[in-house]
Amino acid sequence: MITSEITQLHHTGFEKSGIQIFIKRDDLLAGACQGNKFRKLKYHVKRAEELRKVRLLSFGGAFSNHLYALAYYGHVNGWKTTGIIRGEIDDRNPTIKDLKRWNMELISVSRSVYRLRHKTTFQEKWQQLYPDAYMIPEGGSQVTGMQGIRELPLEIYDQTTQDFAIWVCPFATGATAAGIASNLRAGSRLWACSVLKGLDHKSMLQSFGLPPMVMESITMLEAHLGGFARRNPHVESFIIDFYQQHGIILDPVYTGKMMLALLQKLRTEEFSNPQNILVIHTGGVQGNAGYNFRFNTSLPTRHF
Repeated sequence: MITSEITQLHHTGFEKSGIQIFIKRDDLLAGACQGNKFRKLKYHVKRAEELRKVRLLSFGGAFSNHLYALAYYGHVNGWKTTGIIRGEIDDRNPTIKDLKRWNMELISVSRSVYRLRHKTTFQEKWQQLYPDAYMIPEGGSQVTGMQGIRELPLEIYDQTTQDFAIWVCPFATGATAAGIASNLRAGSRLWACSVLKGLDHKSMLQSFGLPPMVMESITMLEAHLGGFARRNPHVESFIIDFYQQHGIILDPVYTGKMMLALLQKLRTEEFSNPQNILVIHTGGVQGNAGYNFRFNTSLPTRHF
């Protein structure tokens, strides 16, 4: 079984208050196919094997972490891969360069067409064009993707004797939060940091079949800071400072905003007892190179 390390963050101020923060380094998991994207792929790939498919086909934007993980996974494990890209394909884009390096077939569709991706007719069209393909939803989500995430808490319980009262993760499609919460021990809570604006979090989580007791263990923290994937100089500065202090790369879309939301929450939250907090680093650091390309910034990057 592939696993990732857990390390403690010695962050100024919080240890004096009896708070210890640990981080599960899934950004170091499985090379370029890192983080929750790797975990979400597990049961999709298993199903594709059962159906005797030879191609993995999915959808995403030009900077997609999911397509990045899928392309790398296919390259390493002998799968053909196809990515349906929202909008134009710019060969200068670092993400696109790597997708092509790993032999992913890229097909550009207009943004108006891409909005139909959840429609049955849209999906049937691509299935007819690629009968050899297993189709993975955008982001590798849905219940099948959540199954891989459900294994994460069990892995951590086997990995350490530390007892974590609070777990923290980003929230976008909801699969990661639902998977983690579904296997937490009684008494633990999940703080899910929503990086998208205006979501119906309750309905999204209920779509994964979570029972009421699990739903009650989840606290939503707003972390969109103006909107999904929008430039935010405050987030950029925080990521650079965090890297200089801890040597850990965060990204500006998910983990950077998650960590900011966590630290803000801890400044206002009062605890009667010492608390151990576990932050799940869900990867996505490949996106920093694309962000730097788009905005001419200098976020820390990692080459795969």
